[in-house]
Amino acid sequence: MKTVLSLFDGISGTQVALDRMGVKVKNYYASEIDSYAMQTTLKNYPSTIMLGDVNNWESWDINWSSIDLVVGGFPCQAWSNAGAKQGDKDPRGMLFWTMLDVMKLVLEKNPNAKFLMENVRMKNEFEEYITFHTEEALGKVNKHLINSALVSAQNRKRFYWTNIDGIDQPEDQGLLLRDVLDYSCEDTLSEKEMAFMLRSESKTKDLPRLKARARYEDQKSNTLTYSMHKGVPYNVIGWVDREKSYCIDANYYKGGNPKSYFEKGRRQLIFNRPCELRDFDSKAQCHHVANATDINGNESIKRVYADSGKSPTLTTMGGGHREPKVLIIPQKVKVRKYEVDIPKLQQTLRDHKKMTILTNKNLADLLHVPVTKVEHWFRTDSSFAIPSEDIWFRLKDLLVIKTDEFDKSIVCFEIRDGKFDMADRVYSQDGKSPTVVASNVAKVVDEPTYRKLTPTECERLQTFPVGYTEGISNTQRYKALGNSFTVSVIQHILSNAFSSNV
Repeated sequence: MKTVLSLFDGISGTQVALDRMGVKVKNYYASEIDSYAMQTTLKNYPSTIMLGDVNNWESWDINWSSIDLVVGGFPCQAWSNAGAKQGDKDPRGMLFWTMLDVMKLVLEKNPNAKFLMENVRMKNEFEEYITFHTEEALGKVNKHLINSALVSAQNRKRFYWTNIDGIDQPEDQGLLLRDVLDYSCEDTLSEKEMAFMLRSESKTKDLPRLKARARYEDQKSNTLTYSMHKGVPYNVIGWVDREKSYCIDANYYKGGNPKSYFEKGRRQLIFNRPCELRDFDSKAQCHHVANATDINGNESIKRVYADSGKSPTLTTMGGGHREPKVLIIPQKVKVRKYEVDIPKLQQTLRDHKKMTILTNKNLADLLHVPVTKVEHWFRTDSSFAIPSEDIWFRLKDLLVIKTDEFDKSIVCFEIRDGKFDMADRVYSQDGKSPTVVASNVAKVVDEPTYRKLTPTECERLQTFPVGYTEGISNTQRYKALGNSFTVSVIQHILSNAFSSNV
């Protein structure tokens, strides 16, 4: 039986990994200060011995020589490329040294003990700094960069430092985002919640209509299920737009109920949210196929992904629409019949605009469209947009474009079955279908929509058991999962040091 010390334990992903491996644990010591994370751990593993703040480690009453494994996923904010990048000049970064002090004592008391450290991808300077000082303090160190995408549907690259030998990259299990999504659910909103959504108690006469929309009547419907309850999936029957989920972080959680959605503009729930399709790289791990059009802010928070790829890395998801979003494809799409010569069209538009005195603002006013739309007609990067068929001929007149070589390809469309066309033609990842470019991307008759991932789906992305984080609010579930290890990666690493029934 093994004794384990877990620093910055979170929700005990290490304990889940050992449990799955069949490793018997005599004592599991957990250093954690987040009350919700501790609540989740104790719900699943009541015998866990809670030690509290790691800064008080010198006062811990434990037998240091009994520890067989010490683990630490030290705080990433000071080291991450997405953070302040202050390293140990940041107070949070100093916890790296605290962790090393603890691990050094463990190895001094038990030279056969194993250690495992984890953190995010960071700039080379930090990675080399951590590796050097870990070797100075603990001796031999094996460093590995492992992407959770190999064992889950989430793109999550993390560094692991350990004295465990024989670690190879995990075998790719081929999991995609579609493998973790919930596609049906019988839960609906309460009468009170439904009335709130209608913004007035006086509109309760519309409840039957809303409830009808909130359920799936058959597998072909693209109606959405309205589920805002804790732990209930926000489910849809439809098609989503990426293979792997973005990386889950601890800020995925803000919102999650009608009040926060309507009054604070946070986390639109299952009902339709508008988005705009875009070109994407079918060879990328995460298929960024659309952008939300109802969110203001940085481009990164507007990204909508297909289930044909991986989820982006889960983070703490702390408000501001940072939650990963998946695409919902309607049944009918409008597809270009002829391919547009994009480079030639871009050059033609730019050349003819230069020959006029018209600005983007002038064109927007004359065509009665937003300036931002006009700007995309004259881009040469991936943000380029083909003028719509209802505007093309007026735009030609204003720019004095005489050629008709683009007319047919810009204005001719055909209606196709959305599910078939999106999944098997436009978004196929099997290499047989064309890569989506601006010339063949489908226009959707019923506009595509998106939704956020649910706590249950995030559990699957982090390879926790379904329902593991139930019992705390969705806010805290997202945060806890975003801060955690991917269990299957830890299991893969520890399998090189521990066997079952020992």
